[in-house]
Amino acid sequence: MKLMLLSAALAYIETIAASLGNTFPTYKSCVESCSSDICSSDGYYFANPQMISLPLLFLWKCSDDCQYRCMWGVVETFQKKGWPPPQFHGKISMNGWVWSAIFHSRDTPFTELMDYLSAFGLVFSSAYGIGMRLLLYKRRLFSIAFTFLCLLFYVNHAIYLSSGLFDYKYNLFANIIVGAFLVLNCIIFIVMNRTLPQTKPLAIAVATISGALYLEIIDFPPFLWVLDAHSLWHLLTAPVTHYFWRYIIQDTKYLQKEFSRWIY
Repeated sequence: MKLMLLSAALAYIETIAASLGNTFPTYKSCVESCSSDICSSDGYYFANPQMISLPLLFLWKCSDDCQYRCMWGVVETFQKKGWPPPQFHGKISMNGWVWSAIFHSRDTPFTELMDYLSAFGLVFSSAYGIGMRLLLYKRRLFSIAFTFLCLLFYVNHAIYLSSGLFDYKYNLFANIIVGAFLVLNCIIFIVMNRTLPQTKPLAIAVATISGALYLEIIDFPPFLWVLDAHSLWHLLTAPVTHYFWRYIIQDTKYLQKEFSRWIY
């Protein structure tokens, strides 16, 4: 079952085109020529056994190595023409970080899917947690209904992205919606409990992630071919985990004291 609300909203969003770099004819012909010249017929091994891929640790195929070589050729061509460097292969966008590291080291359809699902799960679980915190003193029925809706949403999200071509437009929209829901609920909690000390690390986490979100939306050529918008996004989101867990630990201790007063 598709989420009808999201589907309707997506109709009003501009279509996100595939990355320009890997659709460029020069790049495609370069990869084909390279694979034909130096790779075995299946594109997996090098025709010359003495040749090895530089990132050998990540088990790149010969065709993967060709994609990497041809990428820099296209970038050089764009630079000579005075054009901005194009993006290649997708919208690079304890489980979430592991799959992020795997995908950024070994780009395949499966690792890409796991990275996106894990990243979404990280944001989604945070939104679920803060939502349940706001419902803590409400009737239990509300928490059960909220949990059921969240499970249904995530399962539907995972099934949809796993079937057919990866829908980057939908995935981006879903992340923005859930991210906005998370930030909104955090702000509500901070305002309602502004006298509690655990709201300070939560406020820092929310402010940092809100600022870093801008880097995930925009895109620019990598500075010194190393630091692009997405890498800076990862850099800024790293301390968010620290402050968010500080909030969780402090709030848990606070709730333990509150519950113990009720019991005794």
